Amino acid sequence: MTIPRQKNPPSVAPGESKISEPTRHRSMQHSIANSDLPVEFINYLPLADAAIAYGAHGWPVFPCNPKTKAPNISGGFKKATTDRDQIRKWWKSWPHASIGIAIPEGFAVLDIDPRSGGSVKNAQTILGTLPDTLTAFSGRNDGGRHIWFQVPKGIRLPGKLGEGLDLKIGGKGYVIAPPSVHNATGKAYFWEVLIHD
Repeated sequence: MTIPRQKNPPSVAPGESKISEPTRHRSMQHSIANSDLPVEFINYLPLADAAIAYGAHGWPVFPCNPKTKAPNISGGFKKATTDRDQIRKWWKSWPHASIGIAIPEGFAVLDIDPRSGGSVKNAQTILGTLPDTLTAFSGRNDGGRHIWFQVPKGIRLPGKLGEGLDLKIGGKGYVIAPPSVHNATGKAYFWEVLIHD
């Protein structure tokens, strides 16, 4: 399964206002399972090569501190780039840096954190059945995950769905991406395409 190339994505409507359950449910049914960057390939690349691969497919990246997940560069995710030469320079300076992906507009990432009470079951209680889509599992190895969705133009999404359930909106934040290594466990983040049932 592959990651979609970024091509003229639709804009996510601004605002954090709550939307109706039916609208919210429909908005989360747009998966990105059919795409053109093999996640099986990304999972096993060296960090610098993985960062370059994301950039080559239009996903802007930047280096993050592997211990804190904080950006290594001033300006943070707003300075993320797809420029191959800049990405190379960054990972030459910080070869063990985690890969931060600035979430592109037109996408949303559901961040499920079991440490704060988040679970797929709780997410589906709020959103309805989740489709099969790209999912990045945390290297913490506790079931935490980032579930990626495409968002139709004009949909307004809340940032917080519940305890341990955060919705990261394209253009407004970032996530740590595979194959970054989690500081606490020494295990890598990894991509899968899952049916969340």
